[in-house]
Amino acid sequence: MNIIKMYNDYVKETIIESKIEIITIRKSELFSVNKLKLRIKEDTDILIKYEGNKEYKLDFILEIDENITCNIKEIRINTQSKIRNTYILKSKSKLYLERFLNSNKMRLLDIVNLDENTSICDIKNRNISDNDNKYDVIIYHNAEFTNLNIDYKSIIDSNKKESINVTDIISSKIKNYKVNQKLKIITSNKENCSVNAYVLIDENKIDKYSFVSITSLEDELNNISKTKKITKEEIRKLTKEIKLFDYESIIDNNSLEKLKSYWRWYDE
Repeated sequence: MNIIKMYNDYVKETIIESKIEIITIRKSELFSVNKLKLRIKEDTDILIKYEGNKEYKLDFILEIDENITCNIKEIRINTQSKIRNTYILKSKSKLYLERFLNSNKMRLLDIVNLDENTSICDIKNRNISDNDNKYDVIIYHNAEFTNLNIDYKSIIDSNKKESINVTDIISSKIKNYKVNQKLKIITSNKENCSVNAYVLIDENKIDKYSFVSITSLEDELNNISKTKKITKEEIRKLTKEIKLFDYESIIDNNSLEKLKSYWRWYDE
C-alpha cells in the first residue's frame, strides 16, 4: 500500500510507487497555501494520514486517469485544519474514499468533478469529535452515467456545533446519472447541528436517494441496544474506544479493521 504522512500542511513521509505522480507546491507570493497534487496512472491503494499541532490550510488535488480505480483510506488525528480536496475523475475512473476523523475544529471541503462518462465516486466518512466542525461537498456531474455515493456519519458527544452540506450540480445537457446521499449526525445537542442535502438540476431524469437526519445520542443508543442486542453501557464503551483509538498504529487495511469494527455498531 502507498503511504503519505502529513504533519500540518507539509508532507512528512511518503512510500509511493511509480503508478502515482506526486507534486508539492509550497506557499509563496503566488500561492497562499501549500498544495499537494496526486495523479493516479494505474489502479492503486493509498493510505493518507493527517496529524498536526496547529491550525493550517491545505489544497489537495487528486486526478485519476481514464479507466483507473483508486482506493484511499484517510486518517485525520487532532488536526485543526481547513482543507480543500479537489477530485478529478476521467472516463470510467473510480474513486473509493474511506475517512476516519478524530479532529479539532475541522473545516473540510470536497469538490468532486465527474468530468467524463461512467465515472464513479464513493465517499464514506466516519467522524468523532468534541469540537466545532464544518463539512461541505460539491459534486459536478459533467458527463453522463456518473455515479455519486456519499455516506457521512458523525458522533458529537458534547455541546459543540457541526454542519454538513452536500450539493450535487447537474447540467441540463447531462442525462443518466445517480446520486445517493446518506448524512447523519448523532449528538448530545441537536440544536447546534445542521444537515442539508441538495440536488440542483436544470432538467432531465435523475435517480436520486437522500437520507439526512440529526439524532440524539440517547435515542441512538436506545435504538442500537434494541435492534442489535447490546447494552447501552457496552455501546458507550465502544464509542470511547473510537475516541481513544491509537490512530497512529494504522499502517494498512488490516490495522484499520479494529477501528471499523467499533463503527459497525453505528452502521445500519
